[in-house]
Amino acid sequence: MSDVEVMESTLNETGDQDESSSETDNQHVEESEESTDGGDGHSSGGAEDEESEEEKEVKQKAAAKKQVAKKAAQKELAENELDNLVMYKVDGVAKKITVREALRLAQKGESADKRFQESAADKKAIEKFLKFSKEDPKGYLRALGHDPVKFAIAEIDEYLKEQEMDPKDKQIRDFERKQKEWDEKQAAEAKQKEEAKRAEEDSRAAQDIDTRLLEAFKKSGLPNKKFYMQQMTARAMGALSRDEELNFDDIADKVKSSVKSDISDLIGGMDAQAIHELLGDKVIKKIIDAKIQKVTGKAPSNESKRPAQAASPKPGKAMNEREWDRYMESLKNKSA
Repeated sequence: MSDVEVMESTLNETGDQDESSSETDNQHVEESEESTDGGDGHSSGGAEDEESEEEKEVKQKAAAKKQVAKKAAQKELAENELDNLVMYKVDGVAKKITVREALRLAQKGESADKRFQESAADKKAIEKFLKFSKEDPKGYLRALGHDPVKFAIAEIDEYLKEQEMDPKDKQIRDFERKQKEWDEKQAAEAKQKEEAKRAEEDSRAAQDIDTRLLEAFKKSGLPNKKFYMQQMTARAMGALSRDEELNFDDIADKVKSSVKSDISDLIGGMDAQAIHELLGDKVIKKIIDAKIQKVTGKAPSNESKRPAQAASPKPGKAMNEREWDRYMESLKNKSA
């Protein structure tokens, strides 16, 4: 007995036990219902023999509910039994596996058997077709879309030409045929080598573009953010699609100019307090120091970088225009 047959026998026994249990439960339910019906008949006495449609419908619904409950219980029982152990033989060696594993192996065996059957069916169809070609050549040719008479005439004509051909002409023809095959083979190999070479060159070119693009990005002073690198890459791809010469420093400058323009447009619509909050104290301080150096021609001293408490506004309070002018004037006087 094969391994699959052992599993199927084990599973069939388990299924038979479930069916036997199910039939016993059904008998108990039917006996209980008959007993109940008999008791109702004795107690009702003068009740009508025929039940009304409403009573029949109620009983049918009750019976359906019982069947649903019973199936659910059986399903739960079956799920629990999937972890039970059964004997399984592999190459004559017995071992214990769960019913769940046995089902999986049985399904796997069925799939393999199905594929084997399909392969056998294909082989049988091929053998049948070959047999048909031998037994009925004319029908075989017609099935392939050929006229048997024309096909035979063409074959005979080719045969006669072959027989009548001068041996030297045959040699020349065979040589030309082999030469053609050789040329085609060489052309295919050359094409394959050319494609491989082109692919390698494209790969090197792409790598070179990536390297030069990254170097230009690092020199540009742009923030080290993915967004700005994507902007440079997009401009480089656009230039390539237009067959333009790539100048990565120029691409970086264009991205930088675009960023400056966007920042200028953003700040231009803000008031002084919003700009201060956006740029922060350090950036504002850089701007002030640059203005002082431009006016006085001297670099701000350390003291100028820490303005006097009397001239500076209170922390957390926004400066109005007069306070700002007064603050700038005090810085100028301090640096002078």
